[in-house]
Amino acid sequence: HYDEELISALDQALAELDVTDDALIVVHLLGCHAAYDDRYPESAAVFDDSTVTGAYENAVRYNDDVVRQIYQHAKKAAGFRDLMYFSDHGEAVASGNSHDPALYEPDMTYIPFFLLFSDAGRAARPEAYAALRANASQPFTNDLAYEVLITLLGLTPPHAIEPRNNLASPDYDGD
Repeated sequence: HYDEELISALDQALAELDVTDDALIVVHLLGCHAAYDDRYPESAAVFDDSTVTGAYENAVRYNDDVVRQIYQHAKKAAGFRDLMYFSDHGEAVASGNSHDPALYEPDMTYIPFFLLFSDAGRAARPEAYAALRANASQPFTNDLAYEVLITLLGLTPPHAIEPRNNLASPDYDGD
């Protein structure tokens, strides 16, 4: 099975929503984990997948296309506001160490992270949107995604969120 199969499940979930529903939809992708050549259909191969690097590049390209499709489908939904994407870890492809923590390399910690907002999303949380724009070049780790998500959803968690750990806060401290 390939990640693109999740698009129909997303469409079904979106179709079941009422325009008055507040919803959080999480799509968990297999992404670009090793074995890289198992992460995309043969028809999606552009690079020479007889090499690890080529197979990884194909997996990344395919993953990017699946994320694009998710966005294209989600943004059509009534009430769509935001899309958050991040990977759980990077890969040390060149050395062949994948993401083995016993063989740590910095490449294992560099991940894609982005947010896409609709006009309604920007209007719903203008302060958060402004802080995210201001903090766009700051270092960020995905263990801090909770704070951003809670802020964008407008939820009040049972405990205080530390603004210094919240990329959606003007007080975010990238250190």
